[in-house]
Amino acid sequence: MFEPVSITPQRFKRDKRLLYQLAVTEMDTFSMKKVFDESTPGLPERDAAVQLFHPIFITGEAITQFTDSKNQIYTRHITLKDANTGKVILQRFGPSSLSTSAAMKVSAKRGKELFKVVSNKSKCKKLKAGTRQTKAQQTFPHFHFGAWYDRFKTNLVLTGETQQTGNKDGKRPVTQFCAWFKEFAVSYIQPLVNDKGSGLCDVFRHELLERQAVHFPWACKQVRGLDDLCHSLYATISPFNGFSGTSHVDDEDADVSILVNFGQHAVLELRHYNCQIVMQPLDIVVFLSNSIYHRTLQHQAHVDAKKDPGDRLAITCFFRKALQDHKEPTNPNLLYLAKISAEEEKERKRKNKATPSEMPSAKRTSK
Repeated sequence: MFEPVSITPQRFKRDKRLLYQLAVTEMDTFSMKKVFDESTPGLPERDAAVQLFHPIFITGEAITQFTDSKNQIYTRHITLKDANTGKVILQRFGPSSLSTSAAMKVSAKRGKELFKVVSNKSKCKKLKAGTRQTKAQQTFPHFHFGAWYDRFKTNLVLTGETQQTGNKDGKRPVTQFCAWFKEFAVSYIQPLVNDKGSGLCDVFRHELLERQAVHFPWACKQVRGLDDLCHSLYATISPFNGFSGTSHVDDEDADVSILVNFGQHAVLELRHYNCQIVMQPLDIVVFLSNSIYHRTLQHQAHVDAKKDPGDRLAITCFFRKALQDHKEPTNPNLLYLAKISAEEEKERKRKNKATPSEMPSAKRTSK
């Protein structure tokens, strides 16, 4: 005699789908008070060895209230606001659906493979001890791909690590990695901006939409080929394995920056707010990296399990303030000047056609 088919697998799939929906619809908001500032005694801003005292640990975890199946733990998207100003300072998003999560995992695997080739074949400027990686982490290259001003804003060009001048074998891996991440941004970051139901706050959405409509097109005029390498949400990406380890603020970057986490759980520490936010693999964090001190740490569970820090791949996406302010370099790019001159000439011709000069009428003479 045939037994009825169990509905457990169907119910399991339904529950899994609901967990992703709940993460969005029940987004958790935290009001964070700034408890430290730059003058706080005993809080060296760039000392990687200093640990916060009993920090607030934010996971966003919650438990379902299903009536017809076992309750399950899930992770909500989170928003952090400054308690004094009410200003949103950070938002963390996971995959929006079960199918999106599966697709992101496939894409992330390819991205890690491509970055491994980049790390092996492409040249990278060696970091100094005072930068964002600790000495132990500096075994991992820390690249910057996209547009870059030099120190005195004399030139605005593609970074040397993007161009790989003199390193023929390193060029192709860089372009492949940039192309992969651009498509990743199209598929998984852009929807956060486009979908008003994603939970992205209005201020962040406005900043990113204005960047796409106004500032990125200006940057593309200045830097030839930028739109082939970068998505319009950013002008530079910085991929690296491991963890930053050093508290810092990106004061030259515009509002807002985007951080994507791959490979391992990580902890994002906001020092002045005395809090730590857990990031799962595939999480996307949108935050004000230019005004809050932050660093990333390996999750204690991975530390206890002695997992290799290099298993984690992080990619930060940002846009310089100078680009947002349309600050032209003192040594302008010839191709940019040529483009501007061509546009001015077209505009002059258009105006002349719209208001033709009056020709003197010919007078007939009788003989």
